[in-house]
Amino acid sequence: MQDFLISLVKGVLFALFMSFWMYFGNKLITKISNSKQENDSEMRCPRGFLILGLLGLTFFVSLAIFFPGHADNEIAFWFMALGFGIASLPGLILVIIYFAGYYKISDEGLTYKPTLGKDKHIKWSEIEQVSSGFFITSILLKTKKGDVMRAPLGYTETPRFAELLLKYVAIEAIEKDCLDIIKNAAQGELPLP
Repeated sequence: MQDFLISLVKGVLFALFMSFWMYFGNKLITKISNSKQENDSEMRCPRGFLILGLLGLTFFVSLAIFFPGHADNEIAFWFMALGFGIASLPGLILVIIYFAGYYKISDEGLTYKPTLGKDKHIKWSEIEQVSSGFFITSILLKTKKGDVMRAPLGYTETPRFAELLLKYVAIEAIEKDCLDIIKNAAQGELPLP
C-alpha cells in the first residue's frame, strides 16, 4: 500500500510539473522568440522547434528522474534512467538548432551560421547551382568555390529569401523541379514536409 501511495504522489507531482512547465514555459518561449525576431532580414527556426524540444527534453528527463524507482534492482534502475535520458536527446538537438542556426539575408547575399562553426557569407553572384534538398522543405545552394549550403524553407522570412533568390540568381542555375518550389515560397506557399 505504501508503494502505491508513493507512486501516486510521484505521478501527481509529475503531472503538476508538466502542467506548470507548459503554461509558464510557453510564456517564456514567446518572450524569447519575440525578442529574437526583431530583425526583418533574419531567417530563424520556427518557435515550434523550441517548444517541441523543451517539452520533449523536460518530459523524458522527468521520466528519468521520477519513474526508474519502480525497478526491481539497481541495474534495471540505471538502464531505465539511461533509456529515458537517451530519449531526451532529440529534444536537446531541437533546442540547439533553434538557438544556433540562423540566416541573414540582404541584397548582397546570405550570411548563415552552421550549428557548429563560424559565420559564413555567400554572395548571390557566387551561387552556381540551386537544387532540391533531401527533404522538400529545403534547398541546396552550391557556390562556385564548391561550398554547399542547405537553406530551409520553413524558417521565418522564407518568402523574402525566395524573392531575393529569384531576383539575383540566374534562372539557369536553378533546377527545374526546384524553381516551382522557390516561386511558391516567394508567394508565401511553403512546402509541407
